[in-house]
Amino acid sequence: MIHRFSRLLQPAALLGFALITLAGLAGIEYSLNSHLRELQRGYRVDPNTWQTYSAEVRAIVFPDVVLMPLVGYAAALLLSPEPGKGDRAAVRRLARRKLSGDVLTQDELEFWARVEREVSDVENLR
Repeated sequence: MIHRFSRLLQPAALLGFALITLAGLAGIEYSLNSHLRELQRGYRVDPNTWQTYSAEVRAIVFPDVVLMPLVGYAAALLLSPEPGKGDRAAVRRLARRKLSGDVLTQDELEFWARVEREVSDVENLR
């Protein structure tokens, strides 16, 4: 069970959390700025009143726009099935076959070596 929670701290998962948060915050700010531009076309908007209104909207909308997708993403990471032994063995065979080839660039060589190492690390955890 501890291994499942370690998925949440992997770089890909952390990047996903960061992207969801940034997208949610950017969406809120974009919406507020669009609304401000619409208001300014016909009305004079007091900056202090706008700041108060913006803070209230952020407080109300933040849980729905940012926190709920983060919770959903974390649940999906935790509940997703782990690859079986056959899948790991197939990935290891593919990595070894790629590494035995002589037409790999340095980046590809590093990538397949990392794949083979990670598959071995996962099997050693069990």
